[in-house]
Amino acid sequence: MAGILASEPRATTNDGSPETVAAPRAVVVGAGAGMAATLVMSMVMLPARWLGLLGTQPPRRITDRLLAASGRGNSTPELARRVGTALVHLATGAAFGALFGLARVVTPRRVPAAVVGPAYGAGVWSAAYVVTAPAVELFPPPWKDRPARPQVMLVAHLVYGFVTAALFDRAIEATASGGSRPR
Repeated sequence: MAGILASEPRATTNDGSPETVAAPRAVVVGAGAGMAATLVMSMVMLPARWLGLLGTQPPRRITDRLLAASGRGNSTPELARRVGTALVHLATGAAFGALFGLARVVTPRRVPAAVVGPAYGAGVWSAAYVVTAPAVELFPPPWKDRPARPQVMLVAHLVYGFVTAALFDRAIEATASGGSRPR
């Protein structure tokens, strides 16, 4: 059964057999959950931005670097930069959501979304802010960064992970039960 990965059932099919989730479906559902979670995460970051706690955020720095590398750094209007920044953030959220979806179906799902989600978000934060961003000189490591940014970003990533996991599990459960779920 290539492409089918058994997962611990959260629901059963109509014949009572355990649910199986195709890996490509898990990736697509995860990407959608990750994009939605990115929007929620952004709502967490907005008040911190308004308070001046964040400075330039990673998606903006990535966008600016991409524009500079393409030779369009100085000629790109601010509105286009903002759109590019939003697209970079959504694409990153979708990619990490897709990875979450795939991981969720290849590993036993004994851990509830409320636990595995924030743990995943903390892992994403660590990979991004402790390892990758300092390695590519995008940001300093958290212990050398501006006050409050690492903490705000960690909280935002905990929220991202929770929302991604909750939406992913809800979507998988809903489709396994025929699109409806008892309330």
